[in-house]
Amino acid sequence: LSENTLESVSKSLASLYSQYPFHDMNNCIWRNIQSACIPPAMVMKGLIPLYIAAVAGVHWIAGDRIQLGGCLIEWSVKQFYESLTKGRCRKGDSDVEGNEFVNKEASNTILIICYLYNYGVMHCTLMYDLIKHLIKNFSEIDVESLLLILSHCGQQLRS
Repeated sequence: LSENTLESVSKSLASLYSQYPFHDMNNCIWRNIQSACIPPAMVMKGLIPLYIAAVAGVHWIAGDRIQLGGCLIEWSVKQFYESLTKGRCRKGDSDVEGNEFVNKEASNTILIICYLYNYGVMHCTLMYDLIKHLIKNFSEIDVESLLLILSHCGQQLRS
């Protein structure tokens, strides 16, 4: 998947929906996004927009009948809240040498949610609800998530 192959990948994925059950395809796409875009050690700012652009393309090509957009929103928000809960419970994990690092699952998942919003798959009211939740708790992981939201879709939210 690259910027040059984005359209052809989206069309190919959309065509697979006629051969396989929608639920299986949606699960496969979500598992692929999780394995590629939600590593615990780093924020995937370059890869997430491409993946979400491809699946947003599939969402718009195939339409609402496949329910890909709804499934991705549900699964990503659920993953985000699970990651937030884990991040709030512990300050940081230690690697093999004893150095402390912060789990970046919540950051990667909020980026997925941001780009689902940016590409028109979800409505702004869910983004506002997420922002309200993050402001209410306001821990370190909440502030990091808020900064990612503002930097990646703040301009669009404002307009």
